[in-house]
Amino acid sequence: MKLTTLFVLFVSLFLSPITGRAGTAQVRLYCLSLKFSQSTDQYGDRLELTSTSLRDFGLGELGPPTPVYEPPVPGGDSYLTGILLYDVGTSTTFGGSIGMGLPPMDDLDGNRYPDPFEVSKAVNFPRYGMMSIIGYGTIYPNLTWVRAAGSKNGTCIIQSEDPYWGTFNAPFELLEYTGTLTYTPGASVVSGTINLTKTGDPTKTISGPLSFAKSAADPYNNLTNQPGAWTGPPTYTNTFTTHWFSRDVNWPSNYVGLIEFSDGLDFTYEAYANWVLSITDLNDTDHDGIPDFSDDAQVVQPRAPRLSVARDSSGVQLTIAGDVGHVHAIQETTSLSSPNWQPVESVTLSSDPQTVTLALPAGPKFWRVIAQ
Repeated sequence: MKLTTLFVLFVSLFLSPITGRAGTAQVRLYCLSLKFSQSTDQYGDRLELTSTSLRDFGLGELGPPTPVYEPPVPGGDSYLTGILLYDVGTSTTFGGSIGMGLPPMDDLDGNRYPDPFEVSKAVNFPRYGMMSIIGYGTIYPNLTWVRAAGSKNGTCIIQSEDPYWGTFNAPFELLEYTGTLTYTPGASVVSGTINLTKTGDPTKTISGPLSFAKSAADPYNNLTNQPGAWTGPPTYTNTFTTHWFSRDVNWPSNYVGLIEFSDGLDFTYEAYANWVLSITDLNDTDHDGIPDFSDDAQVVQPRAPRLSVARDSSGVQLTIAGDVGHVHAIQETTSLSSPNWQPVESVTLSSDPQTVTLALPAGPKFWRVIAQ
């Protein structure tokens, strides 16, 4: 007597809670320092910003007063840095310093980015400065900050009130990186990996781990980044220390804090060390107004799988449709009246759907799949 094999499908969903569901947030990292290039006035005199540290001469940094305190926005009325001023008429190089008034740190759209430090915003604003030139004296130039919306590069027009010196059109650059943070939320710690690309220069990238300890008193709104290190091109590693991050109730998807590097991130020593990191997370699985980034770890269930069967010369083809990345356990039994389900195989779906081949049974068989 020839047996006819019976194929019966039975699909079951095992509601196994998955906590700490991974999410992706948008990230912006910008430097509190501006990077200046050498400029020349109409007489041929040259002006170079040097930073106030002897080790950082020639780096062009116009940076904030140190230390930088929270909230991490450009502070004070002006930035101060060292200068080298070459007088072409006398072939003399003067040292000194310059204090440069910054444009107002307005934040008109309330996104917690000062508009002058946001590439997408235009700047055209007059300010003032004070230049102390060793061996010459002090002059008070008028400044005009100009930068087009969408451009990281701008010009600070430095116009001396002393007729001996001319007008310097000093080019400057905003240092900004954008990208993503892939994170896994937790009860007390949020951990993830950051991947950033420099605005205007895609050859420069930053990547590495990033973790935050949540405040016990206010875990949804206050976190502290943990010390770590990121890698830039080609194998440059930069360590950073701990600072406080907060979520603004007026911009509830944003978390902002200071990233302070032990070595400046413009691939130099100590200069350009203070940066602002902004994390924007639009994920809100439970729709409670708190982004998943700092919310309690959510219980996430895989969707109910679907199972289909086909027979060919190689055996039985079970095709499972379900959530990619979840384990799907295949079980079998020979009777539904008193089932004794036995494990056959566990598959972590890498595609949806995905086919699994089983040996052709000798008699009637029932299968089910359980998503976990």
